[in-house]
Amino acid sequence: MSVNYGLARDDVGRALPGFVDAARSGFVATGYTRPGVIRRFAIEARYADGGKATLDVTSAGESVARGRRRLREIGWILRAYGDCRPPRP
Repeated sequence: MSVNYGLARDDVGRALPGFVDAARSGFVATGYTRPGVIRRFAIEARYADGGKATLDVTSAGESVARGRRRLREIGWILRAYGDCRPPRP
C-alpha cells in the first residue's frame, strides 16, 4: 500500500499540543488487497524512538465497503432496468 503522511491536522495539534508534529499527523493510505475475505485490517505506526503501536481499523473499512457495495448494487439495478429517466415531452 502507498501511504502519504505528514498531512496537516490542526485539530490533532490542538488536542495534543505536547506531541511532536501532532499538527502534521494526517495520512492517506491507498491500495488494493488480494481477493478474499479480510478478517482484520490494522495500521502499524512506528515511532522515531523505535516504539510502535498497532491500531485496528477493521470497522472503518467495513463501513466504507458497505457504502460502496450499496452504490454498486443500485447501479446494477438501474442497468438491469435500462434508462430509468422519465420520457421527454
